[in-house]
Amino acid sequence: RERDRERERERDRERERERDRERDRRDKDRDRDRDRDRDRDRDRGREHDREKDRDRRDRGRSRDRSRDRSRDQSRERSLERERRDRDRGRERSEGRDRSKSDRDRRDDRSSADRPLAERSRHDNDAGDPHSDELNRLYDELHAALRQLEALKDEVRVLEEEEEQAAHGVNGGASIAGASKSTPALAPSTPFGCFSMILVAAGGARRVEDARARAKKIRDRILAPSDFNVKMPPKPKEVRKRFAECAKLQSDCETSASKGGDLGQVMPGRLPEQVEEAARALQVGAVSDEVESEQGVHVLLRTA
Repeated sequence: RERDRERERERDRERERERDRERDRRDKDRDRDRDRDRDRDRDRGREHDREKDRDRRDRGRSRDRSRDRSRDQSRERSLERERRDRDRGRERSEGRDRSKSDRDRRDDRSSADRPLAERSRHDNDAGDPHSDELNRLYDELHAALRQLEALKDEVRVLEEEEEQAAHGVNGGASIAGASKSTPALAPSTPFGCFSMILVAAGGARRVEDARARAKKIRDRILAPSDFNVKMPPKPKEVRKRFAECAKLQSDCETSASKGGDLGQVMPGRLPEQVEEAARALQVGAVSDEVESEQGVHVLLRTA
């Protein structure tokens, strides 16, 4: 019995040691899992911090790019504004110089004519019995000369406005307003400056084919700019494209070599349908396809 009890105590001690070893093993596994979770959380936090730093750097780069882009755009706008102001100032100074020279010339002419008129009036007062009638005629002559000078000034102002409109200063609206305010042009006065592209019809080429070709040419001239497809081309670009298409594809023998330029167009020079379409155009506008006996025409009003 003593031996049995001793064996039983030995087995109990062995079981207790086994339980201690199992408890130590579980504690070690728990500590290892805790350390692994702690390392995982630390790595996750570091990754999150790196992502936040990366996002912050990306936002800073995009902010710098947008700031540089806005700075470049504002610089370009200021340069364009300065260029426009400089051009306007130059045109105004040229107009003032021209007005001053015309005024000086008119004053020289009037000062040269005044002594002769005064001397003639004095001679008539001295010895001519009809001096009153002659003085009245002299006064009427001077009044007519003054009216003539005023008309010359008005013509000069109108010519300056037309020249500014031709250079694109006042745009199509000012030309339209000037044409409404001025009287009807005489039959011998040109009604504008134009460029023309002619697609001849006849023979092997039918009118429908000529119209289709003229429409393609017009669409190519008025195609949007490559840099911004939403905006129409600028007037300078339209004139350049029109001249290139006229040199390459126009069938007009006289104007094709000059980029389609017709210069100042007199009434009756163009066919009736073409002249009606030309009169309806604003400065810088391109007409639709106009059919005549010669073929299909596309017009550009330059002034």
